[in-house]
Amino acid sequence: MKHIWAFVLLGGIVFSLLAGGATAQMFSGRPDTLSTNVTFSSHDPVSFQITINDKQIATRRSSRLGDTGATPYTGYFDKTLNVELRWIEVFNETAFQTSIKVPTKSLSRLDAKGEHASLTIRIGVNGAVDVMTPHPELNKHLREGTEDKITPEMDAPVVVATFCASQLEAADPHAVEMKTWLDAQTLKRAKRYKADAQQTGAATAPRDRC
Repeated sequence: MKHIWAFVLLGGIVFSLLAGGATAQMFSGRPDTLSTNVTFSSHDPVSFQITINDKQIATRRSSRLGDTGATPYTGYFDKTLNVELRWIEVFNETAFQTSIKVPTKSLSRLDAKGEHASLTIRIGVNGAVDVMTPHPELNKHLREGTEDKITPEMDAPVVVATFCASQLEAADPHAVEMKTWLDAQTLKRAKRYKADAQQTGAATAPRDRC
């Protein structure tokens, strides 16, 4: 009888190991942590709010650059990042919003085990959005200490997707809320930026592809 129970116990252990291996393989494309950076190609002051998989990651008021650092990856069974982004360009007094779906398998990993992914969102003027991730070979050379093998191509990020965001109506609650974030210093910067643009012959901010 003891031999039977030992066989059953051994069988259960083997099944658990196989199931665990299958689970790890099934969700191997999902990172454990995620670094998210939001940058802006314009010198115009911008305020923004970003939400990933229904979790608000960051709100930056009166800022042109945001870095959330490493945050836990939300949604164990999700292999797709659902990114919601809203921002306001002070120069044009225009607010935008967009929803982006990013497959996690398209994101570069910063570590050898593939547990930490990196996402960069670059916002241009007039609603242009680029979703980017570091070149995988760049990460590899940085980890291995072989920086001398890094080429100029590796320095450039990989563009995963491009989007054109939708413009929000001035009376939209999100647009109204973001305008309340703008302090006197930010408005002063925007006024100076606009004056410089007019002096150089550019009546409005430079246009991107959107």
